[in-house]
Amino acid sequence: FLIYSFSYSGDKEKGLYHGNGEATFAGGHEYKGAFADGCMHGKGKYKWADGVTYNEVFVAFNLFNKEKQQQ
Repeated sequence: FLIYSFSYSGDKEKGLYHGNGEATFAGGHEYKGAFADGCMHGKGKYKWADGVTYNEVFVAFNLFNKEKQQQ
């Protein structure tokens, strides 16, 4: 499924998030990293509003690795 963010800055292709970018979501969650065809896809960092951070490889929005960091 496609990402619906509150704000986005970065690369786009054919109107979709594609390449490197930064997205902020409702609730204050953030993602910085790779996108493909509108999905978090590739290496990136997802930070929940409570500070829990995942430095991960995402495959079509899903966590592929689970390297959790507590901040």
